[in-house]
Amino acid sequence: MRVSVCIPTYGMRDVGWYYLQKNLSSIFMQHVHPYEVVISDHSTDDAVKNVAESWKRYLNIEYFRNTDNVGVISSNLNNCIDKSTGDVIDFMLQDDYYVDPTSLQRRVDNLGDKQWGLSSTIHYSSEKNQFYWHLVPAYRPDIYLGFNSIGSPSLLTMRRENAPRFDDRLFMLTDCDYFKQLHDKFGMPPVTNSITVVTCMWEGQSQNAVSETKKQAEIDIVKSKY
Repeated sequence: MRVSVCIPTYGMRDVGWYYLQKNLSSIFMQHVHPYEVVISDHSTDDAVKNVAESWKRYLNIEYFRNTDNVGVISSNLNNCIDKSTGDVIDFMLQDDYYVDPTSLQRRVDNLGDKQWGLSSTIHYSSEKNQFYWHLVPAYRPDIYLGFNSIGSPSLLTMRRENAPRFDDRLFMLTDCDYFKQLHDKFGMPPVTNSITVVTCMWEGQSQNAVSETKKQAEIDIVKSKY
């Protein structure tokens, strides 16, 4: 089974390259390397690209500068899907990383023969320099309204064939809407409480700057869909 690790990236206030370096290091440490690492980059400079290029001697990295809908993560996630060629996609957001060398294999094993699967995470606060909150994903019917009981796409492993598209009108609700799409199309996923990824939380994350007006506009969009 060919696994594509898909990483949407951007400048992240000039620290994106640092987080990507840590992410790629955790991929390299896996006991079983992925078939490819697909990076779709919304950066406006070459800092992220330079890190990706430096890792090509160690991993099969496919780097793409994405100039479409810059700043819209759903567009970047869709480009990752489009550019990947593996049978299975394992999403990793840029500022997250695998917790140990068995993480990727455990995520693929959890997927089994299902269309999508979820694994657990431990959060890390860069401000407090501490780990906290072991999150075990759980689906809830109103998740699309922003009640995200699952977490980020970094907890998601799925088959590339028949994969739905992320809604590029959304930002804050991108992942919530996508999890509902997957559930409605394929049913409940297998979930493991085994921690496979560290979810990094830091003050410069873009979602922290989203206005209440924008949040409400997105809620109106998903309400009209469902």
